[in-house]
Amino acid sequence: MKLGKFAKFSLIFWANCGILLILSNPIRWLFFGFINILFLKFVSPKKLILFSGLVAPAVYSFHVLAIENNRLEPLINSGTLVRAEGRMASDPSKMPAKKINNFQLPTRYTALVNLDQITFNGISYKIRLPIRLISSQFISLQFGQVAEFVGKIQSTNENKVVAILATRTSPNLIKDADLITKLANKLRENFLAACKQIKGDSGALIPGFVMGDTSLESDKFKSEMQIVGLTHLTAVSGENFSILALALAWIFERLIRNYKFRIILVALISLWFIYLARPSGSVMRAAVMCGFYLWGKWKGLEIEPVNALTGSLFILILFDPFFAVDPGFVLSFLVTLGIFLLYPSIFERISKRLGENRFTKVLALSLSATIPTIPIAIWISGQISITSLLANLLVELAVAPITVLGLLAAIFSPFFKSFTHLILLPTNLFAQWIVLVAKYLSVLPPIPFPKGGLGAILFLGLGMIGAVFFRLWHSRW
Repeated sequence: MKLGKFAKFSLIFWANCGILLILSNPIRWLFFGFINILFLKFVSPKKLILFSGLVAPAVYSFHVLAIENNRLEPLINSGTLVRAEGRMASDPSKMPAKKINNFQLPTRYTALVNLDQITFNGISYKIRLPIRLISSQFISLQFGQVAEFVGKIQSTNENKVVAILATRTSPNLIKDADLITKLANKLRENFLAACKQIKGDSGALIPGFVMGDTSLESDKFKSEMQIVGLTHLTAVSGENFSILALALAWIFERLIRNYKFRIILVALISLWFIYLARPSGSVMRAAVMCGFYLWGKWKGLEIEPVNALTGSLFILILFDPFFAVDPGFVLSFLVTLGIFLLYPSIFERISKRLGENRFTKVLALSLSATIPTIPIAIWISGQISITSLLANLLVELAVAPITVLGLLAAIFSPFFKSFTHLILLPTNLFAQWIVLVAKYLSVLPPIPFPKGGLGAILFLGLGMIGAVFFRLWHSRW
């Protein structure tokens, strides 16, 4: 499958924004210029590269300058006590335990908050900025609620927030979430309670898989899933969203004749799923891509999957450049891009040797999804899982049943607890299979690499050397 002009532009735009966000001055601008010179040499048409070279810095500058020049800047690390009002932009979670000189630090809790107002020195200011809330007290708030926090502003290295608001007091609830968010919160609460009755790692996996709630998952289980390359299954991903949209389209096609009404229903339920699963990078990527597909259906147009994918890439980064370096978004995008671009050729090569069957299709799918993500996985974790391909092959058939049955159980959880438990029993069997695969394959340690950009570059360099040697060996024989 060849990339069109818009797809090429979106990919170059993503690369440029990523470079500007990851690197620091003056290296970022030197590398930005160097990479665009390479694009001009090897990619056509040239106008796309020149246009992207103008758009990416403009988008980057607009967002970054808006964050850097704000009312919080003089308060950072000043020790001034502030009173802030904001809306919860994520669910609260417990932070990993930390030790300093063998001393165990007290448990801390965190959440993302979109600030609306801040008060210090008796003066209130209206602001619209994202911050990271860190509290020594349990945060008893839910996603979408508005509350008042008292604490001190601290600096942070986290890209997607302006600063940290450190507090030692419990927040005061000012306003409840809107009706849709409230319903989603209630459903999550009931479904989590139902999954607690299942117990074990499989019971903890289901709410993470279905709606992104990983609060029941143990550190040991998360570590096992990371070692075998199944981290993407510990929380909701774009794949879950796609399965939901396809399942809804298949059901409504058999129940409703009016195709426009079917499209509206799929769009509304998919939109509500974003509230349920929370707007993470991978979910938003799948949602926008689904939006392109539904718009094409409405207009009677055939939307190329790659154009829908790269369109979602461009739109999300245009509105929030930090998606360009968001691990969940990048991994989700590369997995989908790999399937679209690599799957046909990989399947053709494998089927010549093993024949066309279910196994070769799943193997080609796993390879095409895994290969593009290896450098990013090294960047994030500093390791390569030697069992990733095998693990993904073994659990592939369990993904769809857990997603569909889990969502069905979640829908019924506020009303019919016994029926919800009945649905979760077969769901748990599929989840137990994933847990077993992770447990037994995690005994094989991953290959360590330097964490960060150095490890990713080292892997790409070794890959290129290996490809050259393979070509030389293949041509000789």
